[in-house]
Amino acid sequence: MIDRKNQSKEFLNGFIVINKPLGVTSQWVVNRIKKLFSARRVGHVGTLDPFATGVLPIALGKANRLAEVIHSQPKSYVAELSFGFKTSTGDLEGDIIAQSDIIPSPKDIAEILPEFIGQIEQTPPKYSAIKVEGRRAYELARQGQELTLPTRKVEIYSLEALEFRACTLKLAISCSSGTYIRSLAEDIAERLGAYGYLSNLVRTSVGAFSIESSITIEELESVGDYLQPALIHPPDDALTHLPAVMLDERDVQRISNGATVKMAHISEEPIPLVRIYSANGEIVGLAESRDNTLFPRIMLK
Repeated sequence: MIDRKNQSKEFLNGFIVINKPLGVTSQWVVNRIKKLFSARRVGHVGTLDPFATGVLPIALGKANRLAEVIHSQPKSYVAELSFGFKTSTGDLEGDIIAQSDIIPSPKDIAEILPEFIGQIEQTPPKYSAIKVEGRRAYELARQGQELTLPTRKVEIYSLEALEFRACTLKLAISCSSGTYIRSLAEDIAERLGAYGYLSNLVRTSVGAFSIESSITIEELESVGDYLQPALIHPPDDALTHLPAVMLDERDVQRISNGATVKMAHISEEPIPLVRIYSANGEIVGLAESRDNTLFPRIMLK
């Protein structure tokens, strides 16, 4: 039997891709993973609201250092927009604050969806985790305070209508980090001259992590005391979009200690992040590359 308390730190460095269940918070999932693996350093990449399900990457150990890098990657969703009502939160958990009998036609929907593809301006929901003068917006909204959140630019890479049935439109969405699907749903409804709210949301991918590679909490718990290595993705599984370089042992030691490394064969053009590997293929960390030089940014060793 594996003694989790005595497992090597290296074994608990990586990501578990959880398929978050309905009705729980992202922090609830983190707490379950902490207890299950007797792990101290556990965090989630991005937040899913309780009513949302799907891909929630959980970082273990030093992989937490990569959380912001992973969170900045594109995400995809399958969302359901229900017409006829507007809610206080933009989703099914809010109170109904307006209603209308206007239900758009499939033709109308098909005509306006292309307008939302590309870079768009979006106003985050009042019930969001955005900070306003040091406090979360949802805290202020619950106190009845009027909020005017600044708009932000986000990018919708693709937007496809999958199904329209019984006043509910199912959409497949690929978008940039920071996109609020609740706001997108309300904006689409408004453009159609109707009211609408987000009635279901499934996140199907975060960067390289897809729902096909995810596991439920129940499946993870069924492993019992034998923690199968296949369930933990190595940290660099989430970094395949970045270029990679290999260093010899001397340069690995230098960059791990915070020193820069000169490399003649590295492009002079700036590259924000590159993967650094040792000669034995082990991920060392991430560095910025410019002027034939590697500058350490996130070290995992």
